[in-house]
Amino acid sequence: MSTTAIDIGTLVVSTPETCGGRPRIAGTRISIAQIAVWNKEGLSVEEILEEIPYLDLAQVYAALSYYHANRNEIEADLAAELAEYQLLEKFTLGPRNRVFYEKTRCSPQIGKNPVSLSECVSPV
Repeated sequence: MSTTAIDIGTLVVSTPETCGGRPRIAGTRISIAQIAVWNKEGLSVEEILEEIPYLDLAQVYAALSYYHANRNEIEADLAAELAEYQLLEKFTLGPRNRVFYEKTRCSPQIGKNPVSLSECVSPV
């Protein structure tokens, strides 16, 4: 049986027109930062694969390898995203709107465990 070896360098790409040029898993819009955040929050590789079942083991490990090899770059991107999120939240969600938003949506929980799409429910 003959198998074709995969060049692991092809599993992570970065293009200016997709995901703001941030590194991502090739063929997807899943950023390396997202995989790294989930892993840092305690999700195992297997649990990440449960969240994104169309990825394979090699893709997730490639993302984590890229993160560890480029930690400063990815952490700087995450810090910039958090600052932008906080600024947008401050100006778009006033106190009354924020209460409504949090009751009716799966609001982003920066620094919290990720919420799977199946847990995101209609307004309560």
